[in-house]
Amino acid sequence: GLTYLKLSKAQEAKVAFEQASQYESRVDMSMQIWGGFLYYNMARTCVLLGDLKNANTLFKKAIRIRERWLTSFHTKIRNALSFEYFLAKLSYLEMCDENGLLTKAEIQQEYALLEKEIDSYSEEDNSIETLIEIRKRLNKKRQDLTKE
Repeated sequence: GLTYLKLSKAQEAKVAFEQASQYESRVDMSMQIWGGFLYYNMARTCVLLGDLKNANTLFKKAIRIRERWLTSFHTKIRNALSFEYFLAKLSYLEMCDENGLLTKAEIQQEYALLEKEIDSYSEEDNSIETLIEIRKRLNKKRQDLTKE
């Protein structure tokens, strides 16, 4: 699925991810690592296909799973997975912004809340290095909103 997604072959990616989802319960244990990545990539595929309703549902599912990662692992693993959690949240907000699912004011508010959450997480676990890329993307999105 990821190869098709990288090649912008969304329909083929969707089929591959749907096939992979049939094995989730057999592969994934209680932490749902595989599911967290699978639902995130299925959501990205739905965005490319214009299926925003399913993308919205899948992003929210991926975010809920990934949020659990922040409290469930050893610090080093948790810090690595924190990037994935914040990436899913930022990608979800980008989808909402680009497709008019939230107003400009709502997007600005959500970006501010995300920034506070990143700050809070970074202070707790001193993991700022792993989140630099997320901060850069978030800052660019916030700047873009003020230019409009």
